[in-house]
Amino acid sequence: MSLTRSRTSILLIIVLYLFIYNPIPRWPGVGFGLFLTILAFIYSLVRFDVYKRYTRYYSEELKLSLFMIPYVLVIILLNGESYIHVVPELVSWILFSTCIPVFLIRVLIVKQKGFIFWDAILLVGFIASLFSCVALFVPSFNDFLRAIQLELEGGETENQLDFRFYGLAINLSSGYGYVQGLLASLSLLLLDRRHLRYAVYFITLTLSVLVNARTGIFPIVITVIYLIGKSIVKFKIGQFIKVLIGSFAAIYLVVLIINLLPNVKEFIDDFFDQLFMMFLAEDSNLGNSAYVDRFKLPGTIDGLIFGEGYSLYGLDDKWEASDIGFVNQIFTGGLVFAGSLLLYEIIVYMKIMKRSKEYVFSTIFFLSMLVFNYKGMNFYAGGAYIKLYMLYYFVLVHNQISVKNKIAIT
Repeated sequence: MSLTRSRTSILLIIVLYLFIYNPIPRWPGVGFGLFLTILAFIYSLVRFDVYKRYTRYYSEELKLSLFMIPYVLVIILLNGESYIHVVPELVSWILFSTCIPVFLIRVLIVKQKGFIFWDAILLVGFIASLFSCVALFVPSFNDFLRAIQLELEGGETENQLDFRFYGLAINLSSGYGYVQGLLASLSLLLLDRRHLRYAVYFITLTLSVLVNARTGIFPIVITVIYLIGKSIVKFKIGQFIKVLIGSFAAIYLVVLIINLLPNVKEFIDDFFDQLFMMFLAEDSNLGNSAYVDRFKLPGTIDGLIFGEGYSLYGLDDKWEASDIGFVNQIFTGGLVFAGSLLLYEIIVYMKIMKRSKEYVFSTIFFLSMLVFNYKGMNFYAGGAYIKLYMLYYFVLVHNQISVKNKIAIT
């Protein structure tokens, strides 16, 4: 990648920030995403010819999407469960996956001179990480951010926790952290190619991951392994040493910062303790028991294939509950639904690989999504991560169908 600074307007940066992170203010209680969805839907009706050109390259995924909505609705109604809210979630997923990316591309992005996609997205992610970093070290600013954002439903809210949830975004403990981790991995790839200014990006993005969604470190770890492996395979000892020293120096700096915050340090230490117990502890049953307990399947063949019409996520009985995305997708619509979702993501990934020259980063993007779906319903309810994935996809589609006004990716 040869990433250079793009001349991106402040308005576009703000719109991209609100689209990806979608913070929910206390008033009026809805995010910018709803407003953007309405605008994009109206635009799709007025300029249906434009959408038709784009959806021609999205036909397989669109057919799968339109199959899954009525299928899940029927399964839920047949089982008499009150899990009907998954249907509007799927509808929102389609709108966020198609209407809004095309709307943003046609109305804003192609009209912006000097726009470079990943340059702009990294800038947006960096701004988001600055909100997190300032909130982490300035309690009054953190109190302000929590005061203006809508609380979660339930007993323990984001506003009550003092060891995580720092930032201006929805889903700080999931989709936000996943996107920040992905962008941190991208900044590492750019740093490897001597774009040293992205060292600052890497540090702030990594810190915003660790204090919000620890699972978001996965793409960072994979990127470090890739860079070290590439250096060894190509016998570039100097590059290997630079990557190794640079990565660990940046991570060590993040660790030093975290050590200044005891509550946050305990939260992160607990995460690494869990990883140790899972993979390295002598008593493997002790390490894996919590994860095994959450990995459940329907008790009947019909339930396994077609689903039970409900999810285990958020159940009052913690022994029955599970936050594993694959498990909840199977309980909702069986292997039919879970398999359709997985097939959808595989098709999108394969099309991205055909259109993008960034094979390594695109693969990290896709593999990370599979891992993140283990931690929640992230194939369709992953918030920021899915939005960014589909915006990237449609930018590539745009470049395939557009003779003029092609969008620079990197």
